[in-house]
Amino acid sequence: MAAATNESNVSVKHLTGKLSKHFVFKLNADGKVDEGDKIYCVHCNKQFAFRGSNTSLTYHLQHKHPLKYQQVVDSERKMTPQIKSITNLFTCQSNKPVSEKVSADLKVAIAHWIASSGRPTAIVEDAGLEAVLRIALQNQTYTLPSRRTIDTVIGEMYNEKLSENKKALECIHSIALTTDFWTSTNNESYCGITGHWIDSEWKLTSVALACINVEERHTADNVASFYEEFAATWNIAEEISCIVTDSAQNMVAAIGRTDYRHIPCIAHCLQLSILAGLKAADSSPILAKCRHLVGHFKRSSRNTSELKASQASTSNRSDDVKFHKLQQDVATRWNNTYLMLARLLEVKDAIKQYHIDHPENYTGDKLRELD
Repeated sequence: MAAATNESNVSVKHLTGKLSKHFVFKLNADGKVDEGDKIYCVHCNKQFAFRGSNTSLTYHLQHKHPLKYQQVVDSERKMTPQIKSITNLFTCQSNKPVSEKVSADLKVAIAHWIASSGRPTAIVEDAGLEAVLRIALQNQTYTLPSRRTIDTVIGEMYNEKLSENKKALECIHSIALTTDFWTSTNNESYCGITGHWIDSEWKLTSVALACINVEERHTADNVASFYEEFAATWNIAEEISCIVTDSAQNMVAAIGRTDYRHIPCIAHCLQLSILAGLKAADSSPILAKCRHLVGHFKRSSRNTSELKASQASTSNRSDDVKFHKLQQDVATRWNNTYLMLARLLEVKDAIKQYHIDHPENYTGDKLRELD
């Protein structure tokens, strides 16, 4: 960048990057940087040792020249017009100072919110969230903590909770574990383990003890070794009264290879009984027809709109009727078959009216033929 002259008639060279308007190097008579490791703030002429990092410069600008720092933030984030309009609409007339305690409490609260609701840490880079907090704090220079800061706080919260749970387990005499394996959207295998015990005050306590990435195959031997290592890590091998899992063969065999008692999951057993009952009742044909009927509306927004109009015409109420969408059953969602049938019965009058209003649209078995 070409040299410039400041108000003191001293030739300077501006720092490159987002802080270019706020920090400069002074040039000597030869046009070279005088004292190459020294840089100066253009607003207060404070001198800094410069070794390639902008951290101290940014900190200085944020705390000594907050309005100038806000200009940097706004230009960097390129706030959307909607966010700008919100900020301008509610801009306070004064910048109330935000105390260190309030800033620290907000940092912990944001970290807890992100961790407890499963939100991405990148949300702290959302300009809209920052605009809302500025309005709430009545301080237009407030900046959200960085992702790295939030990651650190969440890690500290995790370690604190881990120590708390380990201390609680030191006082128990018996604990039951519920556990299952599942696969993430990234096709990675995890095992979740929850501990259940009754504390000294006769209160039932349930705590998620682990969610561990498992790379080994889920053979009975591997799963058995996994649970034994987990029990040893938590020092609860002698306190485990039982382990509750589904009835998969590898899980049953795995617990059988340990010294722990196995109890099959009651909900899973009930689901298996329901599936067996549906099969014995030869319900497959009727369920297939119901799925086809639901799919007819799920696959077409036009068909759904026409069904909504038919539902409104069959209602006895004159005001707006809440539209009840049909639900398709999914094999891995245990209650979905029941919910699909229940919803079909709930809106059967509307579906029958749809068949009358649009007889050419649906070629499958009509609902009145399925009654």
